[in-house]
Amino acid sequence: MIYTANGERIALRSFIVLFILLQIVVSFHHNLNWDEYYFLSHIYAFADGRLSEPLQTFHVELLRWLTWIPGSEADQLVDGRLFMMLCELGSLLCLYRLTCEFTSSDMALFAVAAWCGAGYALFHGASFRADPFAGFFMMASLVILMRTSCSWKQAAGAGLLGALGLLVTMKSVLFLPAFVGAFIWRWDREVADANKVVLLHFIIATSVLLGGLVLLWAFHVNNLIKPDTTAVPGNVDPSLSTYFDILDKVVLSQSVFPRSPYILFWLTQSSLSVILCGLGLWSATKHKRTMSTVALLATPLVSLIFYRNAFPYFFPFIMLPVATSAGLGTRCISRSIFRLMILFVMGLSLLMRFGVGWNEDQSSQREIAEVAHMVFPEPVPYIDRNGMLPSFPKAGFFMSSWGVERYFASRTETLTQTIERKQPPLLILNSPFLTQAVMPQLQLGVQALFAGDVATLRNNYIQHWGPIWVAGKRLPADATGFDILIGGTYTLECDGQRQIDRVMVACNAAVSLAQGAHRWAGGAATLRWGDHLPIPEESPPMKPIYYMFWRAGSAGAK
Repeated sequence: MIYTANGERIALRSFIVLFILLQIVVSFHHNLNWDEYYFLSHIYAFADGRLSEPLQTFHVELLRWLTWIPGSEADQLVDGRLFMMLCELGSLLCLYRLTCEFTSSDMALFAVAAWCGAGYALFHGASFRADPFAGFFMMASLVILMRTSCSWKQAAGAGLLGALGLLVTMKSVLFLPAFVGAFIWRWDREVADANKVVLLHFIIATSVLLGGLVLLWAFHVNNLIKPDTTAVPGNVDPSLSTYFDILDKVVLSQSVFPRSPYILFWLTQSSLSVILCGLGLWSATKHKRTMSTVALLATPLVSLIFYRNAFPYFFPFIMLPVATSAGLGTRCISRSIFRLMILFVMGLSLLMRFGVGWNEDQSSQREIAEVAHMVFPEPVPYIDRNGMLPSFPKAGFFMSSWGVERYFASRTETLTQTIERKQPPLLILNSPFLTQAVMPQLQLGVQALFAGDVATLRNNYIQHWGPIWVAGKRLPADATGFDILIGGTYTLECDGQRQIDRVMVACNAAVSLAQGAHRWAGGAATLRWGDHLPIPEESPPMKPIYYMFWRAGSAGAK
């Protein structure tokens, strides 16, 4: 029996170590998700004094140090992933400590293994987003409230951690039922005379949480620049508009199970973990003292019924408190050989997911970014899907599914308005909407941008290298004039000479062109923004920039 217990312990630890090692490789190798770029772009915008959006951006206060790390932005994203992996490991330690409240230490390790073996955890559990960061804050707060002594310092620390979790992402509110479960657990565990101490403990924690939210929010807002109210039709503060939209969009206006395809795919990859959790919830019903607490810890899973943004990275986040029930579920499996078989199957599943996702690397992203920095050694405004050059000031809306919906509902400024206002000389075609706008022959199956924006992109940008386009004009032989929307220095590409505004200009010369109409004569030519911008000799990458969530190791497009 001792040998069997030791064997299980070794197998559990080996499985968790395997997960950690694979995830380290994933952090360095796997495709960088467009949300991760966007997350880093906020940090750069804050460091450069360009950030005006207070909502869901508190992480910039805590992660500004990433911009000081030498290397490319892709390297900094990898460093960010490694930091989030530390947060993930902290969360898993908290999961272990929570589960030890209900069962033995070995069964608590099974809860950790069940979380690691669940779908999406390998590729998204430590992605560079708010979720692993906030997950650690919320889990650490739960552990303090459930396992430590009822001192005011402990309560204040738990409240502050909870406030940080809510500020990093509002979805942390989904953990609040788990905190009710923590209160019930402590209340039932103490003798009657000590219940008032428990009540005071949670009152202090709640007071610090609310006070921390107000003070830290005010601190964060004070560190930002004033929002640009011209960016949204009707002269409305864009962040205020977002406040009103967000609840309706992510909760109220959706059908039941709005992300059912992702849920079903997750279930197919997480069947053993889900079964263990289900067994744990069933077994908890036999023990009155644990039933309510375990059920409340599992409540975040209910959010899948209504939460719109239940994309793959959301599942590891909400599974943190839920997985405590897997420890109880494992206890229902009496024979050690069956528990070892479960670990073996989950290990094989991890390796298969890792293998399937191996080809989805960062090579295209790194090459495109390297060329963009070579062409533009100094940051310039640019248009793209998600902020693929975080150190450059992004112009235009974030082209997530919600961002595109807001665009078509005229809740953001048009791209034409953005270009007129911010003068971006760089366009990166990393969105099907942008690609289809300038290359309609591709028929990418997405709704076309507004006709005015399509015309603006086609008439004011030319291909420079692969998906990197720059401001420019291709003038036909019979052209007599042209309009410049993005002012600046342009290189005249042709043979001989051409006439611009009745002045003869030698071909291959650089000429300064102001925004507005210009006269033209002399034949066909190309005007390319910049003074002889370098063009790489190597061919553009053939691999996709981003991959779909559907693949086991995908970085996702949502």
